[in-house]
Amino acid sequence: MFDDNDVVPESLEKAKQAYELVVEGDTTDEAHASEAAELIHEIAYSVKERLSESKTACLWFWYFELYLQSLFEMLRYFAASDHNLSAKST
Repeated sequence: MFDDNDVVPESLEKAKQAYELVVEGDTTDEAHASEAAELIHEIAYSVKERLSESKTACLWFWYFELYLQSLFEMLRYFAASDHNLSAKST
């Protein structure tokens, strides 16, 4: 989708601005934040599609998915053992 290199930095800048608003506690512009999240998703999907032709990239994608899955499964153990900082950072 993003063949023009100028579109990606603009989209990332919009996403950065939305992120900063959320961090500051200003959630009144939810539409802007949602649009930024959608742009990030589209960029990531586009990059993943282009890189999926490489066997090495496919291996790293698989590794990353396993890593995220293991973190997701560990959340309940962090919470149950009162490791709140670990649970929040995960």
